Order: sequence, then C-alpha cells, then structure tokens
Amino acid sequence: MEYLEVRGYYSTTYTQLVQPERIFAVTDYFRRYWVPLLKPGPAWLVVALRQRCYWNGQRDWCVVSRQTLAEESGVAIRTADKLSGPAPRRLVRHRPPATLQPHP
Repeated sequence: MEYLEVRGYYSTTYTQLVQPERIFAVTDYFRRYWVPLLKPGPAWLVVALRQRCYWNGQRDWCVVSRQTLAEESGVAIRTADKLSGPAPRRLVRHRPPATLQPHP
C-alpha cells in the first residue's frame, strides 16, 4: 500500500515569516476585564503563559525559562521577574533549572 504525504508550504517570504496559520485567541472577557486591571505588561505575561500551556497540550501548567517568557511577553527578563511577583506568585512557581522535570 502506498501513502501520500501532503505538506503545506509557504509561497512567499512574508507568509514564511508571519506563519498566518499560527494564531492565538484572547477572550473578550480577558480583554475587557483583566487587561485594564492588570495593565499591558502583566497582561502580555499572562497571554504568553497561557499560550505555553495551550501548546503543550496541558492547559493548566507549563515549564518555561525566564528568558523565553520575557521574550514571548515582549519585556526584559528583569521586567518579567518583577511582573511575576508578588501577587501572581500564587500562580507562578520559580524553580532552579536543575529541578525542572516534565510532568508525566
């Protein structure tokens, strides 16, 4: 039996860079209620964390380095550190790199 593998491709440099099929959604509730409450910096931090949790298929947890989180939030590492505490520390656990283990 023969199989045919079909792969998508990008026809232009623009679509290769933008990857228009990769989107993320933010609920209107989050946009209208939480963004004004959190302000843009912390809100983007939440969005970045939610995306990480979504793409790892778990939705309720993710493991991400401080540098990656800062880059994906569009802020400096020190800013990400500052934004992730003290209130959000109920949601974010800081671990040294040696203790990071993927969940089973």
